[in-house]
Amino acid sequence: MTIPRELSLEKINDQYELINYPITGLKKVLKSSNSFKANPIYSVAGLNISQSEIVFTTASRDFELSFTNQKEDRLKLLFDGANKQAVLDRATSGKTDFQEDFAKENQLMPIKNLPEGAVEVRILIDWSSIEVFINKGQYVMTSQIFPNEHYTNLNFLQKGEEPVEVNKLEIREIESVW
Repeated sequence: MTIPRELSLEKINDQYELINYPITGLKKVLKSSNSFKANPIYSVAGLNISQSEIVFTTASRDFELSFTNQKEDRLKLLFDGANKQAVLDRATSGKTDFQEDFAKENQLMPIKNLPEGAVEVRILIDWSSIEVFINKGQYVMTSQIFPNEHYTNLNFLQKGEEPVEVNKLEIREIESVW
């Protein structure tokens, strides 16, 4: 049960890629947005992030997004420029002990053909899943999560030598369809 998506083929860096991006009809269930334009952005606090769309553009390739709440749950999404991969760490994301292997290993997604410059990062998150779309669907990662309460904080952490630069961060609440 993931977000309905549109598939297309695009040529990126002389290589054809299958693009996998949410359908435009998703806009109908998006509520008003919170926009953050100042740079550098290091944290956003006090929002219900557990049923939202988070969109920003960045040319940074070495940083971590950390989703946290009052119960000290922490979901981490790392952009590892040196290894050209995105890493999702659910080890402390909330309820993980219901199955021995759940969240035992990080989920890895190679991002080897990502173009130079700024790319869009779009994250759809709810009570039990996170979907990450990089460069308008060139790379996609979906995973289950079970936080103990809503994530309310989003932190950008610098991992490389270059500072994290985020352009036009928007967080929109997603209306329930149930």
